[in-house]
Amino acid sequence: MGNNVSAGVAFADPVLVNATFTPVTVAQLPAAATSVGMRMVVSDSNAALTAGIGATVATGGSNIVPVFCNGTVWQIG
Repeated sequence: MGNNVSAGVAFADPVLVNATFTPVTVAQLPAAATSVGMRMVVSDSNAALTAGIGATVATGGSNIVPVFCNGTVWQIG
């Protein structure tokens, strides 16, 4: 895709709006070391979004939460 310009800032790809994420289990998340900046949704988090924002995601529950990768761990948020 071409560059998009918004308010003087160029983006290599368009910003996703209303993106759909298919939930995966925590065990299915790709390795953090090779996934920096990625966002996904997990279906088996042991913490809810409001209780776990910023925490490292862990399995053991049935909470569906968004997660992001900081290059070291997957965090809820």
